[in-house]
Amino acid sequence: MGVKEICKPWEDVFEVAFDEYLAPELGDLLSGKKNIYTEPYEFFSRTYLTSSILESLENIVDVVAGRGGNNVFTIYSLFGGGKTHSLYAIYHAIKKPEILAHEDVLKGYDEVKKNKIRQIAESIKKIGDIQVVVIYGKDYAFCGKPSAPIEATGYKIRTVWGYLAYSLGRYDYLRKDDENLTLPDITTLRKVIEDKPVVVLIDEIVDYAYGLKGSQVPAEKEYVDTVPQFLDRLSSAVVGTRTAVVVTLPIEAKGESIEKTESWYEKEFVRKYWTALHRAGAKDLPALKIGTGEIIDVIKRRNFKNIEEQKAEVVIKDFERMYKQHKDEVFGRFEDTINKMKRTYPYHPELVEILMDIVEKAGLQKTRDMLKLTRKIIRNVWESSSDPYAIMPWHLDVRLDLFHGDLFRSGVLADYSTVVRRDIVEHAEKFDVPELARKIATVIFLKTYIYDSPTPQIHFPTAFDISKMVYEQEFFTKNKLAPPYIIDTLEQMESKAYMHHLQAK
Repeated sequence: MGVKEICKPWEDVFEVAFDEYLAPELGDLLSGKKNIYTEPYEFFSRTYLTSSILESLENIVDVVAGRGGNNVFTIYSLFGGGKTHSLYAIYHAIKKPEILAHEDVLKGYDEVKKNKIRQIAESIKKIGDIQVVVIYGKDYAFCGKPSAPIEATGYKIRTVWGYLAYSLGRYDYLRKDDENLTLPDITTLRKVIEDKPVVVLIDEIVDYAYGLKGSQVPAEKEYVDTVPQFLDRLSSAVVGTRTAVVVTLPIEAKGESIEKTESWYEKEFVRKYWTALHRAGAKDLPALKIGTGEIIDVIKRRNFKNIEEQKAEVVIKDFERMYKQHKDEVFGRFEDTINKMKRTYPYHPELVEILMDIVEKAGLQKTRDMLKLTRKIIRNVWESSSDPYAIMPWHLDVRLDLFHGDLFRSGVLADYSTVVRRDIVEHAEKFDVPELARKIATVIFLKTYIYDSPTPQIHFPTAFDISKMVYEQEFFTKNKLAPPYIIDTLEQMESKAYMHHLQAK
């Protein structure tokens, strides 16, 4: 019983062009573009609601319900880390809470999380009419630009604060500040906001200001310098109101300090926004807490429409049976692997760990590149004639060019493409069972190349580890192999000097 029988991928997984559209743009919501992100049911069916998203929704509900809480939130990550996805979740939840709590959407969550999602949806329904304002910095039509104002009936909107007031139907309160490019004071901003339930989503504000920084229009360049001050005043103005403001920032942070920004932004430029938002006590939420294992839920839910859990349990028990049967001579301790597999299936847990290592250490875009790699792997498996019991580490087939752009992207790692051609493609043919040798060489390579170390490291895999990464029932049955063949082949490989590519590198 293989993964093709147990799992059903989403149709878009097989659309190669969609690999580059895994991180949505908030502008699609505003322009009326129809896709799987802008349609609430499609979005929530494919989206795993992380602890950060639910925490932000709970806080927002408290604020707009008048129960207090943090009025300002920053959702942060580097490019491809899930910031905009989080805003989509907030937007759709506020607009369509009944879909958030739809039984189809709740499938796959544990009971605790299901109840939390239902409670959030019910609270939003009780509040009633919540106005949502979206400010999108990558399109001046949804944020304002002094040198090219937005033409609205009776108005020309030049600034981000003018756009906010216009969206709330209160442009006249700060018309002069918008026309003169002057900062509205806190009292004026409070009049604009009033005490009605409002959620303001601000995406790509740093990109917006950074793009205008190079303007040849002097007044526009001066205006850019006031955008952080506007956020500072807005953050102060909303305190104690029923308005929640959510701002995305392109950073990685630890505590109250910025650890890293996107390479194309100056760190000090971004820091102004971070500082401005925190003067009034903004709450910080990473888009995805990667260390919690939520990335597993993300790559399962986003890639698979359905996973038949009972059939999956049967397969996992079969892995456990084989691991136990050959524990002493082939697999060693296996309990941790089985426990992890219950969470990661249909992915083998070692594949997930390999992907996380590659994404973290090769400078890839966390969520986006994890999804891109898993989509490619799934397509490769589903388009093959085999039906494996699990998606294994060796399904990340380094011989295929389609993976090279992701695996060997950074400078020092680019050299390893020659190792692949030599050791995995050519030298594996010299062993008794070439395909088994290739799988062994592949998993060893994937577990070690990312460290770029000429000598073995303590975290490099043991023979037992390698065996668990290689063994998969369909392949071994089809080729009439028993698990001990892994150890035999590994010993053959160790005896051949030409397989020791790390020492020769």
